[in-house]
Amino acid sequence: MNLQRQTYSQTQTGRYANLLLMSFLALFLVLGSTSCNSAKKKAEAEAAAKKAAAIKKATTDLNALLGDESMSADQLEKKLNDIKARKINNPDIAALIKKVEQKVQTKKVSETKKALQDILNDNSLSAAEKQKKLDAIKAKGINNPDIAGLISKVEANIADKKKIEAEAQKKVEKVKTIHDYFGEIAGAGSTDHANTLINDALNLFSSPDANVLIIIAGSGDNADYDKPTTIKKYLNYLKDQKKAPTKIEDFKKDASGKIKTLILRKL
Repeated sequence: MNLQRQTYSQTQTGRYANLLLMSFLALFLVLGSTSCNSAKKKAEAEAAAKKAAAIKKATTDLNALLGDESMSADQLEKKLNDIKARKINNPDIAALIKKVEQKVQTKKVSETKKALQDILNDNSLSAAEKQKKLDAIKAKGINNPDIAGLISKVEANIADKKKIEAEAQKKVEKVKTIHDYFGEIAGAGSTDHANTLINDALNLFSSPDANVLIIIAGSGDNADYDKPTTIKKYLNYLKDQKKAPTKIEDFKKDASGKIKTLILRKL
């Protein structure tokens, strides 16, 4: 009887111990699950706050680009690309990015049209300089009908400029020839040699009476001229003076390409 009671008591004690252990395990699992859920919620809250801050900053930055009229298209595009690199997945940000992209494109078109117009209007640029600027613009590949029309105008302008430069080069080469004659006539070792050179030089002119104008001061419309003379008289003057006290300023040709008026500047 006592043995049975002892066995029963031990069995009950074991049951109570197992029940207590299971209770502790259940409590541990509940507390652990609660702790994990809390950590997860905290991480999610931090991520949401970080994303909200990123969206807010991107919104501010994009609106600033939309309102800034001082930056060039390239500057705007660089800042826009920096914002896009943040990879913020948000429909409002995507809509603002699209607006800034449209602004960049509009500004590119405007700047390109102005650059092309500047090339057209700048007569100080050589054909090569105009071509270099045009090539840089064309390399951007901006597809716009107005720009295409201006590009055609600039190309025609460059072609005209090349013709003008070619004519000017011919004129320079001709001027150098006349200048060489001046120096050779003034430095001729004999009268006969000087006269031969004079006759050769006169072949470049429309007649021995072609006008020679000598600027003594000023330029353009405000130039002051010495007494007009003829090319034959001036060449003989060089022969007698043994020096060439002028430089060639310009000249005009007749229909046959001969010089009819020579403009000199006194040194």
